[in-house]
Amino acid sequence: MGEGTSTLKLYTFKLSHFYGVQYVSYMDQGKSRMKSTGTSNKKLAEKSRLEIEENQQRRKNGLEPVLKIESILLCDFIDIYLEDRKRLEKAHRTITTDEYALKRLMTYTGDVALNTIDDNLIRKYRDHKLQQIKPTSLAIELRTLKAAFSWAVGKPGKKYLRRNPFKQKDLTPATKNRKIPLCFSPEEKKHFFCRDRQ
Repeated sequence: MGEGTSTLKLYTFKLSHFYGVQYVSYMDQGKSRMKSTGTSNKKLAEKSRLEIEENQQRRKNGLEPVLKIESILLCDFIDIYLEDRKRLEKAHRTITTDEYALKRLMTYTGDVALNTIDDNLIRKYRDHKLQQIKPTSLAIELRTLKAAFSWAVGKPGKKYLRRNPFKQKDLTPATKNRKIPLCFSPEEKKHFFCRDRQ
């Protein structure tokens, strides 16, 4: 086997005793590499492995990797993302924080296609929220949304986005060196969800 040949195999890397995440290990130009498929489902992981193998071959031939983008509405994305978080047995508090931040975003944008949410729209949303909530609270919200949109970019199989608009430079507001809490307070969540049902 030549030095530049890539061979891929699938194995399970245990993150905890609750679930395993499938990783792909392969040799690339003589170096051992490992990439997460982002899922514990073996069928989805195998699809991801095949995509990685295909893209490695394309790079070898001097071609750009194939990136398949699937159109999805924001409301449908929220449902799928939260379902995945539950499947991974994330804490209830974490999931409600995710739902809170995503629904706040949809209140501003409307139920638009996920791939229409770009850098400019997110900056407008950031400026809009700064007029309503404290920078520390907004920093939590933006961090939560950044994680959700990162999942949309890196999920196994077809992707929902090519890039994450929440990763742009200087998006998070300054917090005057205060430590940012991990999630919203119960009072903030109660206020939002009660208002959302009105």
